[in-house]
Amino acid sequence: MQEDKSGVFDQETDMPPDQIRKALNYHMTKDVRIMCAQRVPDGPGGFDPRSDAASRTYVYTFNDARSQPAMGRHFVTHVRANLDAVIMNNASQAFIGSHDFAAFAGPSTPENAPTRRVVKHASAIRHDDNIKITITANAYLHQQMRRIVAVLYDVGRGNSPISIVDELLSSAERGAASNVMPAEGLCLTKITYNGSGECGLPVYAAVDSVDIGVR
Repeated sequence: MQEDKSGVFDQETDMPPDQIRKALNYHMTKDVRIMCAQRVPDGPGGFDPRSDAASRTYVYTFNDARSQPAMGRHFVTHVRANLDAVIMNNASQAFIGSHDFAAFAGPSTPENAPTRRVVKHASAIRHDDNIKITITANAYLHQQMRRIVAVLYDVGRGNSPISIVDELLSSAERGAASNVMPAEGLCLTKITYNGSGECGLPVYAAVDSVDIGVR
């Protein structure tokens, strides 16, 4: 599975960013490639790959084959149920938009923390024995994604109706969606930023002390 990740590191050098990109790719395994590099400000007010993100995409993968897969087993959650991906996808559409996700907040979410999040995309698609649930949102609460997929799992195996999503989103009860799926099936696949720089990062007028942002 191809994944798009971003990162930042400090580098004291006059080497141009593209030359750094080439040097990193020379020493890395061929399974990992640096696609671009851009100078960004360091220190307060500089670029922060976490807080400056406009959206993040997570993919959670269920596997409902008769036997647990040998290859890639650490990246899927194997379940003993025949999941209906069409119904799961239909249910996932209710997550799209701006909603209060208090019901999907984990115990590490501070009591006074805002729980409204904006979901830009949601889908559940079957690929052979794998069902991939994809969610793109501006930000996530603790355990939000794993609680979302737990609800869709119950819908997909016929234990809950599609309407359960609307019911939970309308609930103000913290952690009402109490089931949490294992972390093995969860993968962060894409981070986007509001920027027009070479790497899709913000453009800064002047850069003195720098980090190198890479994608």
